[in-house]
Amino acid sequence: MTTSKYNKIKKAAKAGHYPDTFRTCLNMIPEGVQNSLPWHQLAQLVDTIHESYENGHTAGWKEAQ
Repeated sequence: MTTSKYNKIKKAAKAGHYPDTFRTCLNMIPEGVQNSLPWHQLAQLVDTIHESYENGHTAGWKEAQ
């Protein structure tokens, strides 16, 4: 992935404000998918992965209480 594409994804994704979280979510996407999708779809996918994690974390926390 080019630096330009990476920066566009990071800027467009809500998770881009959190560097470690952003990298973790982006790294969950297979390299072939990263290379084939345009930056705006990857930004949406990164945010979807992050939202899924947050939803699971919140549900687990509520269940544990």
